[in-house]
Amino acid sequence: MPTPHRFQQSTAELTPEAIPVTFSISEVAEQTGISENVLRVWEARYGWPRPGRRSNGYRCYPITLIALLQAVRVEIDRGSSIGDLLRDPVWGAMMEAGRLPARDASTARRPPDWSTIPQPYRPEARLLREKLERALVRGDSGTVAWVEAQAAQLHPSERERAVTAVLALWRNRSTT
Repeated sequence: MPTPHRFQQSTAELTPEAIPVTFSISEVAEQTGISENVLRVWEARYGWPRPGRRSNGYRCYPITLIALLQAVRVEIDRGSSIGDLLRDPVWGAMMEAGRLPARDASTARRPPDWSTIPQPYRPEARLLREKLERALVRGDSGTVAWVEAQAAQLHPSERERAVTAVLALWRNRSTT
């Protein structure tokens, strides 16, 4: 009986060997939204990222680099440049390490009690606030930035209840 193709197997049947540890440049571009050309330019101009090479000479990127490149993409979408990030001490250290820092569950804090902030009146503002709260808990900076951009269209009092007060409470919680 022939062996089923790996994509026809259930997840339980997949072995760790079936999970890729490195990705080609096209796979990285697809996963991160950063084009192959941009990745090559960064490598040539800034020496980052530093992919390995396969026996055929093709670039191979470690799986840990995917999340970092996605975070870099968010920062670039916010207006930073790759040069700015490489010069920044925190980003530079992460980029040198080739991965985002591991989250330590023992130091993770609970989200603040957002019920102390009055709810916005308009349904679209309440939806934005819900998205913002979920994104903050997940650490999804891309969605947080999107919500902030959408909130610019709200009336100032609605924006305060939907976004500004929530972010202020979140940042205050993070510094204490």
